Amino acid sequence: MVELLVVIAVIAILASVAIPGVTNIVRNANISRDQRNAQSLAQMSSAVRAAGHSGWATKQESITALVAGVEVTNSADHNIVMQFHVDTITPENQSRASAFLSSDGASLIYVPTGGQPTN
Repeated sequence: MVELLVVIAVIAILASVAIPGVTNIVRNANISRDQRNAQSLAQMSSAVRAAGHSGWATKQESITALVAGVEVTNSADHNIVMQFHVDTITPENQSRASAFLSSDGASLIYVPTGGQPTN
């Protein structure tokens, strides 16, 4: 009986050490995912602007449009239509990535430190 109590106590001690470590790993992984999503959205926003799109008024409009898909017609040759689409970001992850983005009124800008207010 004493051996069983010792085994239970050892397992409890190991769990008390491991659980905070695993929690930090999961939290850091989520932050990294959100930062990477924000980087993808900012890069796509820059590509759309470089293709000739005028941009969007707010950060949320930019994110919504990029996830839905944007078509830009080449001003020199109207037969060339470029399509831009970010399709792997869920609505929840869009919101989280938004914390790492700011907007200059036309493009999204990646902010590694995050904490930017949403507009």
